[in-house]
Amino acid sequence: MNDRYIRLRSKIYTPDVAVVLDPSLLKIVDPSQGLKPGGLIIINTNKPLDQIRSDFGYKAKLASVDADRIAREELGFPSSTPPCWAPSSGEPRLSAWIPYPTR
Repeated sequence: MNDRYIRLRSKIYTPDVAVVLDPSLLKIVDPSQGLKPGGLIIINTNKPLDQIRSDFGYKAKLASVDADRIAREELGFPSSTPPCWAPSSGEPRLSAWIPYPTR
């Protein structure tokens, strides 16, 4: 995230944050690969972080957000993208992410 437009369109090889919207991908891809030291993995899941850490052995900082549940409750459909980004943005209000009224 930046306060200016980011116009560079390329792969990110050493991210500060990795966001996993589909937790089934954790069985296939390791989101901690290439993560900067001290980096954060945000996972869309309702599982406890201790279970995620023991299942996959991640050493990186972890955060979980049940973004699917939030989206179903607030939007009425499972679009997990906006609520999942909230922990890294410092913006906890769903209204800041959705440009139209909820409910």
